[in-house]
Amino acid sequence: MTMIKLYVSDIKTPVDKLTLKGSFGYVMSNQEGLGNIYEDATAWDIDLGGTYAITDNLAYRFQAGYADFSYDIAGYTDPDPVMLLEHRIALSF
Repeated sequence: MTMIKLYVSDIKTPVDKLTLKGSFGYVMSNQEGLGNIYEDATAWDIDLGGTYAITDNLAYRFQAGYADFSYDIAGYTDPDPVMLLEHRIALSF
């Protein structure tokens, strides 16, 4: 398979301590012949997140993501999409 992924990180916002990030990926199958179910398969994902610096070494991080896969062939049911919602507090020293 071939994957193209674009990343953007450390996006500054009007809120001084808040930075954002994001990515988008697209996957295309390069398998051919013999009725392979992955021959025309595609997938994509999108992720968005951010970090709020509470102090120099304490940060609140959040992220949301969505991914989808498609066989693009009749007779096969595509898997359910995958979703992610996450938040955490990170302490570094």
